[in-house]
Amino acid sequence: TRGKQIGSYFGGVLCSLDVDNDGVTDLLLVGAPMSMSELKREEGRVHLFSVTKGILNDQGSLNGPAANENARFGIA
Repeated sequence: TRGKQIGSYFGGVLCSLDVDNDGVTDLLLVGAPMSMSELKREEGRVHLFSVTKGILNDQGSLNGPAANENARFGIA
């Protein structure tokens, strides 16, 4: 979980998206490739934040397609 896992490398990879093509970032994807699952496996995670007037709003997270240990989802 964001902010609760030391060593998750939260923010190690960032991707900003302009969804509506207006020149302003609408969505920020934040990789945490060393994030652990409930089973204590390093699976990785990507956190999603909408951006409104420069303020980040947590929209949840994405896990990789399969729960594989050491998958490091979110590394790129």
